[in-house]
Amino acid sequence: MVGRLVATTPASDDLKAAIDGAILRNAQLDSHQIKADVNGAEVTLRGSVRSWAERRQAENVAWSGSGVTSVKNHLTVTA
Repeated sequence: MVGRLVATTPASDDLKAAIDGAILRNAQLDSHQIKADVNGAEVTLRGSVRSWAERRQAENVAWSGSGVTSVKNHLTVTA
Protein backbone atom coordinates (compact mmCIF):
# COMPACT_ATOMS: atom_id res chain seq x y z
CA MET A 1 0.00 0.00 0.00
CA VAL A 2 1.37 3.37 -0.99
CA GLY A 3 0.88 6.14 1.57
CA ARG A 4 -0.27 9.59 0.71
CA LEU A 5 1.68 12.71 1.47
CA VAL A 6 -0.54 15.14 3.35
CA ALA A 7 0.36 18.81 3.25
CA THR A 8 0.42 20.31 6.74
CA THR A 9 0.56 23.95 5.64
CA PRO A 10 -1.54 25.70 3.03
CA ALA A 11 -0.01 26.92 -0.20
CA SER A 12 1.45 30.43 -0.03
CA ASP A 13 -1.13 31.75 -2.50
CA ASP A 14 -3.99 30.38 -0.38
CA LEU A 15 -2.49 31.80 2.80
CA LYS A 16 -1.97 35.21 1.16
CA ALA A 17 -5.57 35.25 -0.06
CA ALA A 18 -6.82 34.35 3.42
CA ILE A 19 -4.77 37.09 5.11
CA ASP A 20 -5.68 39.70 2.48
CA GLY A 21 -9.34 38.80 2.93
CA ALA A 22 -9.12 39.03 6.71
CA ILE A 23 -7.43 42.45 6.49
CA LEU A 24 -10.15 43.62 4.09
CA ARG A 25 -12.95 42.41 6.39
CA ASN A 26 -11.45 43.98 9.52
CA ALA A 27 -13.21 47.28 10.14
CA GLN A 28 -10.29 48.64 12.18
CA LEU A 29 -7.80 48.37 9.31
CA ASP A 30 -7.31 50.53 6.24
CA SER A 31 -6.79 47.61 3.88
CA HIS A 32 -5.59 49.82 1.01
CA GLN A 33 -2.49 50.81 2.98
CA ILE A 34 -1.43 47.32 4.12
CA LYS A 35 0.38 44.78 1.96
CA ALA A 36 0.98 41.21 3.11
CA ASP A 37 3.78 39.24 1.45
CA VAL A 38 3.79 35.49 2.07
CA ASN A 39 6.79 33.21 1.66
CA GLY A 40 5.86 29.70 2.73
CA ALA A 41 4.52 30.11 6.28
CA GLU A 42 6.22 33.48 6.86
CA VAL A 43 4.23 36.70 6.50
CA THR A 44 5.73 40.17 6.06
CA LEU A 45 3.50 43.20 6.54
CA ARG A 46 4.40 46.46 4.77
CA GLY A 47 2.70 49.80 4.38
CA SER A 48 1.29 52.32 6.81
CA VAL A 49 -1.36 52.42 9.49
CA ARG A 50 -2.95 55.24 11.50
CA SER A 51 -2.13 54.04 15.03
CA TRP A 52 -0.15 51.57 17.12
CA ALA A 53 -3.42 49.75 17.85
CA GLU A 54 -4.04 49.34 14.11
CA ARG A 55 -0.47 48.04 13.69
CA ARG A 56 -1.04 45.42 16.42
CA GLN A 57 -4.41 44.48 14.92
CA ALA A 58 -2.86 43.91 11.49
CA GLU A 59 -0.21 41.68 13.06
CA ASN A 60 -2.89 39.71 14.92
CA VAL A 61 -4.76 39.21 11.65
CA ALA A 62 -1.58 37.90 10.00
CA TRP A 63 -0.98 35.47 12.88
CA SER A 64 -4.52 34.15 12.48
CA GLY A 65 -3.65 32.62 9.12
CA SER A 66 -3.57 28.83 9.16
CA GLY A 67 -0.01 27.53 9.42
CA VAL A 68 1.69 30.91 9.94
CA THR A 69 5.01 30.42 11.76
CA SER A 70 6.47 33.93 11.55
CA VAL A 71 5.16 37.49 11.12
CA LYS A 72 7.50 40.37 10.32
CA ASN A 73 5.69 43.61 10.98
CA HIS A 74 7.23 46.44 8.95
CA LEU A 75 4.15 48.67 9.10
CA THR A 76 4.84 52.32 9.87
CA VAL A 77 2.53 54.42 12.01
CA THR A 78 1.57 57.74 10.43
CA ALA A 79 -0.43 60.08 12.60
